[in-house]
Amino acid sequence: ISLTDDVVVDAVTKCQGLNPDVPIISINVGHGKSKELNLIHHIGMLEEDAGYEAGKMMANTTTISKALCLNHMPWLDDFRDRCKGFGRAMNDAGIEYLGQIEVWEGNMTGSVSAVEMAVDESGDWDSYGILL
Repeated sequence: ISLTDDVVVDAVTKCQGLNPDVPIISINVGHGKSKELNLIHHIGMLEEDAGYEAGKMMANTTTISKALCLNHMPWLDDFRDRCKGFGRAMNDAGIEYLGQIEVWEGNMTGSVSAVEMAVDESGDWDSYGILL
């Protein structure tokens, strides 16, 4: 189960109360919540580490001078952690990290506008690295 929000966490908690002998694992999102719920295992990655490694890879394989992280699930700690790790890698590499931009499903216009505002007004995207 992916622990994407409080509704899912509440459902898992209720299931644990109904039958505590049924093993539950989390997959993909929710490592921290998995520990809080005392689940038997989490299959996935630590998002801050993953963001850091992605940032290192980007910094070492491209020529960029600025970077941003697009967060399509800003209500999840995991995705904020991913952007945090990415920003740390950019800072370590001496690349200007412009921060996290929240992009919301169903609001394409607002999301595009937020990204465009973060990019240099000249519209030159050549020096930007973006983690999605």
